[in-house]
Amino acid sequence: MNVGLLDTLMNLAGELVLSRNQFQAAIVQNNHRILNSAGQRLSQVTSEIQDAIMRTRLQPIENVFSKLPRVVRDLSSSLGKDVRLDIQGKEVALDRSLVEDFRSPDPHGA
Repeated sequence: MNVGLLDTLMNLAGELVLSRNQFQAAIVQNNHRILNSAGQRLSQVTSEIQDAIMRTRLQPIENVFSKLPRVVRDLSSSLGKDVRLDIQGKEVALDRSLVEDFRSPDPHGA
């Protein structure tokens, strides 16, 4: 996992605790202005945590294409043809479940 992303998650966890404490204090004080502000901050931090967690699942699409050069080279050799494989966009990231679906053959043959 990316260390920067882990740092972000740690910071957001700290902000979540602070927001929760502010929210609880506003409830005890029955202060609607602070309660509204704290509720908005809780919502914002929660969304940021959800986004950061989703980013932890991302993997480069290069993992899907990693075996293609060998397959193309072997096929080229067996057919006696010259082939050039040009893969672009390897840095694009997909959710891990999609990458795993591409790498694993469908057991049902679909």
